[in-house]
Amino acid sequence: MTTVAPTEENFSGAAGWTLRIPQQSMQGLSDIFVKIRYSGDIARLYAGDHLLDNDFYNGRTWEIGLKRFLPQAFGKVLDVKVLPMPKNGLK
Repeated sequence: MTTVAPTEENFSGAAGWTLRIPQQSMQGLSDIFVKIRYSGDIARLYAGDHLLDNDFYNGRTWEIGLKRFLPQAFGKVLDVKVLPMPKNGLK
């Protein structure tokens, strides 16, 4: 059985949420995390059209360290998109 990764077109109809990350100084901090709980097949985090990170649902909270996305994460709008689980339960 071959698994095919979803395309950007698949995510055009995905459930979506917008995060507004305030401008933040990293002084004295090693990282800042966003934690997202979701149910679905695959979740993606975008800054505009740029894919920052993705997660395959495993029942655990998705933790995203923002330090690796500086400076594009702070003071920006980030979008979370989640594809639903396949109806047959298989990918």
